Amino acid sequence: MSKAGRGAEQISLRLPEGMRDRLKAAADANGRSVNSEIILRLQNALERQEDGSISVWLPKEVLDRVYEEAHEAEIDPNLLILEAVEKEYPPRRDVTRLAQELIDEIELSRAGSSESAKDVAKALQILIDKEFPPAPTPPWKKRGK
Repeated sequence: MSKAGRGAEQISLRLPEGMRDRLKAAADANGRSVNSEIILRLQNALERQEDGSISVWLPKEVLDRVYEEAHEAEIDPNLLILEAVEKEYPPRRDVTRLAQELIDEIELSRAGSSESAKDVAKALQILIDKEFPPAPTPPWKKRGK
């Protein structure tokens, strides 16, 4: 059952034990009211269902730095975050296009009879290594070293 209040719908909600305390702690850490924290989290969950994107939770100190830098650069903070993520985890090239380049390399090497199969394999490996470098080690795995 919902009722109107202050221009918004109100509902009664039962939470599992301990969840209210967790929401309060998160709200305090993010500088929001518990109500605002719940609404933001619900909005993010609903948006994720609609467009397939995900929300990334950043500590308030990090988010403040992102907003400050974005404000100084006069850009959307989301673009700044996306740029940082893509720098650490660059998008992979289209496999179909890479396969065609590999086929072209093989055909070129066949034309020059002086190249051996090992030279072709080496050239292909260089191309593969360039296009598909090993994924960077996630920061949480680096800490243990």
